[in-house]
Amino acid sequence: MMNSRKLFGFVVVLICSIATFSCDDELDPIEPGDPGVPATELTATVGDREIDLEWDGSLGEDYIKFVIYNGQSMLWETTEFLNSITLIFNDNSGIYDLRVKTEDINGSQTTGTNMVRVSPRPYHTGEIIWEFSSSNPSGYDFSANQSLPMAYQNHNTIDIYLGTVNPDDTYNETNPNLVLKSPTIVQSDNSWQKDSWIEHHGQGSLDDFFAADVGSYQSATIEVGHVYHIKMEETIDGPKHYAKLRITSVNNSYPNRQITFEYAWQDDAEFTGF
Repeated sequence: MMNSRKLFGFVVVLICSIATFSCDDELDPIEPGDPGVPATELTATVGDREIDLEWDGSLGEDYIKFVIYNGQSMLWETTEFLNSITLIFNDNSGIYDLRVKTEDINGSQTTGTNMVRVSPRPYHTGEIIWEFSSSNPSGYDFSANQSLPMAYQNHNTIDIYLGTVNPDDTYNETNPNLVLKSPTIVQSDNSWQKDSWIEHHGQGSLDDFFAADVGSYQSATIEVGHVYHIKMEETIDGPKHYAKLRITSVNNSYPNRQITFEYAWQDDAEFTGF
């Protein structure tokens, strides 16, 4: 049985001061003569101001404690029969190098599990943008969680916009698909400054695609249920950032089609794991 606990984390630089919040399962008794098994196979799932950790292993008569580290700093320890915890933070800042070690009755610790490098990240759902030909906002600013019209006044804030396969974003009868695009490829008399690069990963959930692996494409065809990683290049207004989004629906007809999506945004510049 998987036992778990939720922990509140109060982040100060590299140290989390963590207090017990709740215990979700009854504790398992130690089997007589069972030495226990050191922790292995640590996995992490990140969320909005939280990180879920799970590992294999069990406590017993010889191995009596699990100890969680961020780098060389101890975050938390337990003598309870837990195989998972949730770290809850005040915000989404910070990158954590997490590992679980197992301590024996003599106070010696194992080398520990594999290290996972993770960061909590904001998450939003139910976001909507319309196609470029619509009179509604077709651009989106991930950091501000806001849809915006494709007006030049927004050229330093828009990360992506919704167009078609045509360069001028008019309707294409042969290929009517909607397309996510970098704002720098919009047809305009002005020069848009914020390059974005888009990787189309395919069907799945946001958590199915952890590390951003973004190539050299500045557009991608919209498909419902598919996940896209987006890299926003560094500008004079801010450093490089990453987002990933999943299309949940496409609605209406030309020229007022819209997409609804969920997305995660990486607060820490240039960190690709989220």
